[in-house]
Amino acid sequence: MKTVSFEILPYYDGHGEVSSEWIYIALVVDGEVVNKDSVNRHRWYDSDTDEETRNRHLFFLIDKDLD
Repeated sequence: MKTVSFEILPYYDGHGEVSSEWIYIALVVDGEVVNKDSVNRHRWYDSDTDEETRNRHLFFLIDKDLD
């Protein structure tokens, strides 16, 4: 059985520094990142962003061909 989770990872800017504006939302399977997408940190944590919107974004990361 595979272990599947979503994680928030740091986003590095062009200078190799952690961005204060962006984060990665990653799909992790058995400890390995299989897909990730950058999102604006403020929008992700904004109280006006509802759970359904966040969940849709998370499920967008799941590849249809993922075993």
